[in-house]
Amino acid sequence: MFGGDEVSSLVFDLGTFNHRIGYSGEDAPKCVYQPLVGINSDKYYFNEYGLKYNNPKTKIYTFMNQDGTIKDFDLFEKTLDNLLKEILFLDLSDHPLLFSEPSLHNKNYRIKLTEFMFEKYRIPAIYISKSAVLSGFSCGRSTCLVFDSGHNTTSAVPVNEGYALQKYLIKNNIAGDYVTQLVQKKLESKNININPFYSFKIKKNGDKFNVNYISNDEKNSYDKTYENFWTKEIIRDLKETCLITSDEDLKYDQEKDEYIPTSMTTELIYDLPDRNTVNLLQDRNLILERVFNPIKEFPEFNGYHQMVHEAISKADIEIKKELYSNIFLCGGNTLFNGFQERIQKQITKTNKAPFKAKIFTHPSNTERKLASWIGGSILSSLGTFHQLWLSKAEFEEHGAMIIERKCA
Repeated sequence: MFGGDEVSSLVFDLGTFNHRIGYSGEDAPKCVYQPLVGINSDKYYFNEYGLKYNNPKTKIYTFMNQDGTIKDFDLFEKTLDNLLKEILFLDLSDHPLLFSEPSLHNKNYRIKLTEFMFEKYRIPAIYISKSAVLSGFSCGRSTCLVFDSGHNTTSAVPVNEGYALQKYLIKNNIAGDYVTQLVQKKLESKNININPFYSFKIKKNGDKFNVNYISNDEKNSYDKTYENFWTKEIIRDLKETCLITSDEDLKYDQEKDEYIPTSMTTELIYDLPDRNTVNLLQDRNLILERVFNPIKEFPEFNGYHQMVHEAISKADIEIKKELYSNIFLCGGNTLFNGFQERIQKQITKTNKAPFKAKIFTHPSNTERKLASWIGGSILSSLGTFHQLWLSKAEFEEHGAMIIERKCA
């Protein structure tokens, strides 16, 4: 129907923090953007660049649910139309589309997405695949345990022969945004203010710089969603730059609800946009300690390594050994220095594994963040994949419900 050499299919990897779009068979997507829309009066602004250079009274909305599904198809349509016109310069009616979807099955979302893409964009064919399965394909594994920690969710998904075993899936919200919130609370406890770029002006006076902040009345007149967006962007960059993973368990002070460093880490000074600085010397490896230990606010969470054990322990005995020897890390929240070594130690230390655990990941951080998209690019470019597409003719004959039979 649609062979890899005859037509260029597109891969849509939709996440809560970033969307990735590109041609199948290529190494990287053509476009990576945040699923955000700024609305000011009757004007719409898209992506980081459009939001940054417009009025701070703009309201910022996301059209994604926390589980990685689209909640507002109208805003998704406006964003996609803007991308097709301003960045991608293509007509979707000429390209079959492969979409990633959350590993936890959502029948109604699948059907709605299929109807929307066929009816709005007249696409010739579609296929929808679980993100964990695609991540496994990106590293050449059809059977593995995919541990994916992104912006809003962290999941441990057993994959067997290219199928995500959903009844064994373990998922929670202790992910990248949770760590960002921990950093923000730590900064607030130190009385460190984060001032977005629009809230001050810097003038050079000889060898010195004078920083003039806007008044509180003017700042309060700006929309809170705009302020929160840019504050979070600064904190997220600080988090990614400064935080590291401790290579050993740290002692926990239950009374103070904080971890105690056993040794000092290397000092790192972070420069804020208004030329103030932040020194997280004692906190660089303390904040991430929480994701490897129980959190009292989340009684069901006992650490990332426990998620891996729990997911594999539920699986059939015949594949447990292979799952333990093929634990694949992906997602932006796994990129902290020392993360892979620490979770390997934690899994081995708990001594719950009846088999030797082996953790692996992509060699580069970019590939680790793009694992699901890369897997989709590989899968949709295979010569045998043309048999799997749900075509427009099949959709018109059987309706959107057939996507459940075509895409397992």
